[in-house]
Amino acid sequence: MRLDLSNTVRLSARCLWDRERQSILRSEKEILLSDMEFRLLQELFRKRNQIVPTSDLIYALWNTAPTACRANLANLIYRLRNHLGDRSLIVSVHGVGYMLRVSQDHLEKNC
Repeated sequence: MRLDLSNTVRLSARCLWDRERQSILRSEKEILLSDMEFRLLQELFRKRNQIVPTSDLIYALWNTAPTACRANLANLIYRLRNHLGDRSLIVSVHGVGYMLRVSQDHLEKNC
């Protein structure tokens, strides 16, 4: 598989995110993200290394009141963490929200 690096972000030493193909490349294996997983990763990446309130994520993904979709968001976070292969990339801040932790060293120039 040939990867177009202009649409790729290195999230960790072993994990690339291909924004155009909506996929994760980990250990030379491509993992396609669902539309919701992709949108969640976009939201977290947009505010990388900052805590994104749960209510903001729910509104961005479902355009609804925060109380309605907390379990859905938790399930989506769980699936995305599994795809990324490194649970420490998405940090849970109990009662507040989530943060995508990306080292500046891993970010590609095109971000």
